[in-house]
Amino acid sequence: MKVIFASLAGAVGLLFSNAALAHSFDTLFVVPVSGPQAATGKQARDGFLFAARERDGHPNETADGHLGGLDVFLVIVDSAAGTGAVVARVGDLAGRAADDVARIVAPAEMLAAIRGQVGGAEMVVIDLAAAIPANVRTMAGRPFGAAFEAALGYAPTSAAFAGYTAARQIDTTVRAGN
Repeated sequence: MKVIFASLAGAVGLLFSNAALAHSFDTLFVVPVSGPQAATGKQARDGFLFAARERDGHPNETADGHLGGLDVFLVIVDSAAGTGAVVARVGDLAGRAADDVARIVAPAEMLAAIRGQVGGAEMVVIDLAAAIPANVRTMAGRPFGAAFEAALGYAPTSAAFAGYTAARQIDTTVRAGN
């Protein structure tokens, strides 16, 4: 089954007016944590965290990593719970975090419902089943797969690379807004 995920991008007023002034932001990460696609969700999450921990770290870290020079905290929402449960959870988290929710990574089939909970932000679709493009297989001269495996102890799939790419897109967007 082809699993498609997306990351929330853009919406400068909603996403960056307070994020640029803050020292941290939450990323709601909607992936399968249970059920038959749980391994795909783990790969996507680990790819995201791998990117978030690549740079800007500091001693006594309490965040899950850094994107755009800001601390990022990953809030996992199990997409296997179904669209209704995910929408309720995202709505609850978005309501409590209000302006601090800077990004969402979610299954494409849930985007319309989630968008209703967080406003009309622009979204970019990321296909976790797509092959890793040849022109981006390396990081600082080292193959992505080798760097990921050295850090996490297992070989990445395309889902890990898609999670990594989502984090890099967020990093680039947040840095541009700072």
